[in-house]
Amino acid sequence: MPSQPSESGWNFSPVFDLIDLDVHDIGSPTLHPNVTRPTVTLPEGGIGLGNFVKLFESLGFPPAELLPPLDESELSNSDDVLLPSPLLEAAQPPPNRADSPEPSSHDDASAGLTKKQRRKARRAVEREASRMAELETTTIDQQEANLKAHEGLQIAAASSVEDEKTPTKQTKRALSNVGAKIRPASPVPAPDTDRHMHLFEKLLLNFPDERRWLVAPRQLINENTTSEGIHVFVDASNIMIGFKDMLRKHSVQPYDMSFDSLALLMERRRPVAKRVSVGSHREANPLPHVTKLFETFKAVGYECNVQEQVYITREESEKKKFFNDVNKLGWSRAVQKRSGSGSDSETGAATPKTPSAPKWVEQGVDELLHLKMCQSLLDTEIPSTMVLATGDGAEAEMSDGFLAHVERALRKGWKVELVTWRQQTNGGYKRRAFRQKWGEQFTILELDDFLEDLVDTP
Repeated sequence: MPSQPSESGWNFSPVFDLIDLDVHDIGSPTLHPNVTRPTVTLPEGGIGLGNFVKLFESLGFPPAELLPPLDESELSNSDDVLLPSPLLEAAQPPPNRADSPEPSSHDDASAGLTKKQRRKARRAVEREASRMAELETTTIDQQEANLKAHEGLQIAAASSVEDEKTPTKQTKRALSNVGAKIRPASPVPAPDTDRHMHLFEKLLLNFPDERRWLVAPRQLINENTTSEGIHVFVDASNIMIGFKDMLRKHSVQPYDMSFDSLALLMERRRPVAKRVSVGSHREANPLPHVTKLFETFKAVGYECNVQEQVYITREESEKKKFFNDVNKLGWSRAVQKRSGSGSDSETGAATPKTPSAPKWVEQGVDELLHLKMCQSLLDTEIPSTMVLATGDGAEAEMSDGFLAHVERALRKGWKVELVTWRQQTNGGYKRRAFRQKWGEQFTILELDDFLEDLVDTP
C-alpha cells in the first residue's frame, strides 16, 4: 500500500521554535529587544505571568482583549501584602476619610481579583476605616480636655484676682497629702452638715432597732430625762486619749473631738434617765480642748464632774510593773524575775527600787464614776440599759474597777453597752467565757468605725 503524504497544514514547528527562543524566561532582556508592546507590558516593567500573545500570533489567532493590570500586592497569595511599605508610607500624606473611595468604586476596582484577594482587600479597608475612626475620636477627646483645662485656668485666674482684691485672714494648717478637687461652679456644703448627715445615715444602717427613736420628732431635743430611759456614763479621759491615739495612728493632724456626735452615737435618741461624765484638768493650766469638751457636756444635758489633777508619786501596780519588765527584758526574763529564778535570786542581792518621778495624774475620777453606776443599780427598780463609754477594766486606786461594776450590773439583769476604742479595750471584756456567759446582754460598740464622724469640724 503506498504511503500517503502527511498533511502539512498542522504541525508544532512554530511552538518548538518558540520554546527554543526561551520565551518562558519573562525577565530575559533578549526577549523583545527592539519591539515595544505597551499593551502587554505592566507599568512596573516585564511581562505578566501567563502571557501567550506571541504563541497565539504564531498560531494565527487574533489577540484577545487584555484585562486591566493588577498591582504587585494583589498578585501575591501571602499575608505579607497587607504590610505597608515604609518608603511609600513616608512619602504619602495621612489619608482623609472624605477622600476615601466609596464601597461601590472599590468593588469595581476589585472585580478582576480572586475571592481570597478580595477578602484581604476588604479587611484592609475595614481596618483602615476603624483606625481613622479611633484617631478622630482621640483627637476630639483631646480637644475637649484641652478646652476644659483652659476654662479651669481662666476660672482659677479670675478667683485669684478676686482673692487679691479681698484679702482674708490666713490660718496656719498642716499640709495634707490628699488632693482636693476644686469645683468653683457648684456651692460646697458646710463640712459639719456633711458629717452630721453621714453619721445619721450610718446610725440608721447599723442600728435598725433604734430607728423609731432616731426619726421620732419628739426626740430631736433630748436634754430631758425620763425614769424609764437608759443610763449613760462617760469616762472622758479614756475616750479622749483613745481619740488622739487614733488620729496619730492614721497620720491625721490634731483635731478636737465632737462630743455632741459622740452623745448621739451613744444615746441614738432613746429615752435617757441619767447622763454622767467625769474627767480631770489642771486649774492652773487648763487646756482649750478640754474646756470646750466640758462645756459641750453641759450643753447636751450631762452631769459634768471635773476633778483637779494632783502632782504626786504614784506606785505602779504589779501588773504594770510586769509589762514594763517585758518591754525592757523580754517575756522570758520577766517571768523568771517574777518566779524568783532570775539572777537576783541566784546572787541573793535585791534589785534596788528606783523611785518613780512625780507627775500630774488623775485621782478619784474612775471611783466617782463607779459610785454613779452603783447609785443607778440601787435606785432603779426595773433594770434598764447601761451605756458605759470607756475601755478601762483594770482595778482602780480605791476601787475594783469598771469590769467588776459591769458584772454587777449584768447580774442585776441590766443590759450593758460598752462604747470604746478597739485598741484600748481591756482583755477582760473580750474573754470567751465572759462573752458566752452574758451573751446578747453585753455588747461592745467600737468607735473606730466612727472616727471621721467624731472629728469636730467648723
